[in-house]
Amino acid sequence: MQCPKCGNHNVQTIQMAVASGTHKFTGIGVTLSGNLGVGIGAQQSAVAQSLKPKDPMRFLAFLSFLIMVPITFIINGSFGIQLLDSTFGFLFLYLLTFLAVGLIYNAIRGKELDQHNDLYHRGLFCHLCGTSWLP
Repeated sequence: MQCPKCGNHNVQTIQMAVASGTHKFTGIGVTLSGNLGVGIGAQQSAVAQSLKPKDPMRFLAFLSFLIMVPITFIINGSFGIQLLDSTFGFLFLYLLTFLAVGLIYNAIRGKELDQHNDLYHRGLFCHLCGTSWLP
């Protein structure tokens, strides 16, 4: 297989390029006070970060929280419903907001995410020119 842009034969599946550019590690240490600590992490190359599949969940969770907090204060002030006093009410409103934001986000960016994930699962990457494509 060769790159359609530069003709180079140094190509690799995108999944393999991401895996080879990702290093996972675990560390164990002792603090000055004698406590034992364990840490897990991962380090990725710039190529691996740019090729990995998009995961909008963190963004959606943060955006939902930003939208939900003012709504909660409006509801508390307007209707006298004390959602902030009820953990269940707060979590229920957050879940509804998260689902609504997720549906809107999927309607707007869903096709783009599908294309990117399809490229990740079936695509190839050229190490010389950086082109990625579907065979």
